[in-house]
Amino acid sequence: MASRVFIELSIFRIKVDTLGGVELLEAIQTEILKDPTKGDIISGAGGVRKIRVAKPKSGKSGGYRVFYLDLPELGQTYLMTLLDKRDSENISDEEKALLRAFAKKIKVR
Repeated sequence: MASRVFIELSIFRIKVDTLGGVELLEAIQTEILKDPTKGDIISGAGGVRKIRVAKPKSGKSGGYRVFYLDLPELGQTYLMTLLDKRDSENISDEEKALLRAFAKKIKVR
């Protein structure tokens, strides 16, 4: 398993606290640590990936969508946002643009 420091954007923290708290956060981190490259790269989002994380008693298909940027050379994973599939399957073009801009800023550090 790869070692990572997880950095949470404030919107991610708000959503994870609302949707599942510490248990959900641990499930997300465990899933990413299994294979940080597992998530599909979202077109137009600057290298941001998306994985599915199961909701208790629901499975992955009805669970959460986690958007993250993994920087293996730095040992860092940015947890960017989180969606409940009941609310939305994917992010909007506007949200992609915001993620792309943020990813660009992170990468130039």
